[in-house]
Amino acid sequence: MTDDEDLEWEEWMEMSDEQHDAILDREMKKYEAGLKRLNRLQLYQYYRSRRLDLCLKQRAMARDWPEIFGPMLRSTQRRLVEARIEYWTGAQVGHS
Repeated sequence: MTDDEDLEWEEWMEMSDEQHDAILDREMKKYEAGLKRLNRLQLYQYYRSRRLDLCLKQRAMARDWPEIFGPMLRSTQRRLVEARIEYWTGAQVGHS
């Protein structure tokens, strides 16, 4: 960690739970607002890249711990396919 990261961590640890919650709420609202600004294609591309990255990480971890990361990998792969179906058809898979 750099000195700046150490300083940020120390400041974070000195804050109260209420301050933590306020910061996390503010950052989540920024994140959600950013997602709402994306069009359908951009949103699909965002989720696809996140899930592909997660698949690669889980596949590597599944080599060492298949009983833990194997099911997680299959679940992530399924969500990747569901996102593709949702983008092309407009139907949410698994939702009524």
